[in-house]
Amino acid sequence: MNNEFSEEEKIKYFDEICEKYYRKNFSLTSKSEMDLLMFKFFYQNKLKRKKSGDFNADSDYLLSKELGITQSRVRNLKIKKELVYPEQNYDWKEQSLNLISFAQYDEQTRKIIMNIPDPNL
Repeated sequence: MNNEFSEEEKIKYFDEICEKYYRKNFSLTSKSEMDLLMFKFFYQNKLKRKKSGDFNADSDYLLSKELGITQSRVRNLKIKKELVYPEQNYDWKEQSLNLISFAQYDEQTRKIIMNIPDPNL
């Protein structure tokens, strides 16, 4: 697994996990909630790699291979993560503009075809 978390990130993430357990709610966190929190940490790391030039860092296929789960499960986790832990600095306009360079024009139907891989976009 190629997760390179900094020491600061590890401390921050551990504090977030402790928050789920030690505020008069020990063992009340479900496995699915814990899975979602761990996915959040993992996915944020991948988004940082994407910003630094690794365009496919957050692809459903690559994430599913790395985590050992199906692509549909990855897609569902992405959607659920955004609902529970929304990205604070998410600029959907910029994300949309980045995809325009991959759009194709179909002259027969006179339509522009654009793949939007991020389900939250």
